[in-house]
Amino acid sequence: MRVLLIILGGLVVVVTAALATGMWWLTTDGGRDWAAGQVSERVGRDIIVEDMRIDWGWRPEVEVTGLRLANADWARADDLIRAERVAFQIHPWPLLRGDIVLDYLTLQAPRIDLERNAEGRANWSFGENPVAGAAAESVSPEDRDDAPRIGRLEIRDGRLAYRDPARGIEVEGTVATGSGEMDAPEPLALKLEGTLQDRPLAIDFTGGSILELRDGDEPYPVELKILAGGTDFALTGTFADPIALEGADVAIDFSGPNLADLFLLFGVPTPPTPPYSLAGRVTRDGKVWQVTNLDGRIGDSDIAGSATLDYRPERPMLTADLVSQKLDFDDLGPLVGATPAYGEGETASPDQERIGRRLVEEGKLFPDIPIAVERLRLMDMNVTFDAPNVLSSTELAITSLQATVTLDNGRAVANPFRMGVADGVLSGELVLNARDEVPSADADVTFQDLALAAFFEDSKYFETMGGTLSGALYIIGSGRSLADIMATADGDGVIEVSKGAFSGLLIEAASVDLVETLILFVGDDARVPIRCGAGRAVVRDGVAQFDRVVVDTADSVLYARGGVNLLDQTVDLYITADAKDFSLIDLEAPVRVRGPLGSPETSIEPDKPDLPFFEMGEAQDVDCGALRQQVMQGE
Repeated sequence: MRVLLIILGGLVVVVTAALATGMWWLTTDGGRDWAAGQVSERVGRDIIVEDMRIDWGWRPEVEVTGLRLANADWARADDLIRAERVAFQIHPWPLLRGDIVLDYLTLQAPRIDLERNAEGRANWSFGENPVAGAAAESVSPEDRDDAPRIGRLEIRDGRLAYRDPARGIEVEGTVATGSGEMDAPEPLALKLEGTLQDRPLAIDFTGGSILELRDGDEPYPVELKILAGGTDFALTGTFADPIALEGADVAIDFSGPNLADLFLLFGVPTPPTPPYSLAGRVTRDGKVWQVTNLDGRIGDSDIAGSATLDYRPERPMLTADLVSQKLDFDDLGPLVGATPAYGEGETASPDQERIGRRLVEEGKLFPDIPIAVERLRLMDMNVTFDAPNVLSSTELAITSLQATVTLDNGRAVANPFRMGVADGVLSGELVLNARDEVPSADADVTFQDLALAAFFEDSKYFETMGGTLSGALYIIGSGRSLADIMATADGDGVIEVSKGAFSGLLIEAASVDLVETLILFVGDDARVPIRCGAGRAVVRDGVAQFDRVVVDTADSVLYARGGVNLLDQTVDLYITADAKDFSLIDLEAPVRVRGPLGSPETSIEPDKPDLPFFEMGEAQDVDCGALRQQVMQGE
């Protein structure tokens, strides 16, 4: 529409000059060529007019056939716009005050080819020619009041194409109005089909009539539907000023396999998610967009809240307040490149399920899916998220989650970050820094009073587990995927176990020989009493080495040594036991845990390795206070 108005403005200038000077010869070959030259100079592009007819009167009628406007020299199509026939009837006197008033405008078989090049330059921009740019500005509406007054707009057999290789968009389709009846307003309809990043794209737009666009006191009605791959986006509502996109009041419904795909459509860096279905209401005040009554589901989790997107700062600012009353924790996996749970009763896209199955087959926990950190540099954010009820696997035992995430110039920080875990608390700070060419991530967290039994709540071992876990972890790594970050990680962590018990049933389930090998006393209540325990892990270049890992049980002191290679995601750990009392069943052989992180195997090793732990005495009760101090303080 903007391009048409620019061309129409040029034609109007010619007609105005003719009316002022009585140039009847405009309809001759010489006059037509002169008129085309005048318009070409004003627009800054060559224009061809095969024929022109003017019926003079108080409201002249102009008919142009064979109209062609040249494209930018870098564009793919020869013409920016061409039309078999353009006809309009104009009110001359409003031209004196800069207004365009037409009784009707008819476009027969118009073809418009819009395009952006790799540098983002638009072929409908005439900025390369200052004179043309000023002319285009003078006839191009900035808001609703600037639009031409057109009593009736009729577009027949219109075609529109748009190409943007930088965003991977290429579409083509029809543009038309209604029946063209004089006594009925004709809605504007646009239907386009093509591809977006090699995925199918379809756009269906319906707007009010051209009369409603310019003269209506009521908001302008719009309906928009977009199908892009598996993404389905629908918008219905009104704009107080549809040209300036001011005064928006629209309802939106959108669903798809991954919320991150919306970035390709709207340029807003939405996070990666499982399949979703959301709805809300969008309003606009100046450069501030607001989304209210946001409600729906992401994966198997509900989500509600509101958001504001402010385009006034140099980098747009997104502020959001989100709540999930029932959060399925695995739905957060895509945020760090992991996959949500899949299978019966779970929600995951086909791509996410395929990646998840591959990770299981390879016995890996950390996916190598690139995290789109470049998008974090496009806008700043302040997002609060509250999930008072979290559903997670028993192994994680997460019950709640609260976080405030701030994003400043590519650096995202979750602080405060707090999770309810196993009747205890895990809290601290998480950071993803995308300011550098190679992004980095770090976590600095502590955990307190995590109940061991809570990790076995849905199993037969629940009643025979006891005690609590506390400790701290700091880890930092760099890379473009979670696998890369873990493979380069440095840091350290400590953990302590309070007085409690291990489940004898669990140990026997792993291997009946473990009870004998580790000299464990299983009581009548199927519990292995624990006096205390503590350990430290040091992470360097993606390898975590366990140091000073000691667990004091009723009949033996357990020592562990080994490590986890985060690069190839494998574990190799030895566990040995020293008896407190003489035992005929002491096999003097270590237990070895070895294999992929996702599915390690446990075995009894025939040869006992040299385990240079600090001296703990001849299998006496461990001084739990001294052990805790040594491990926690790194002594």
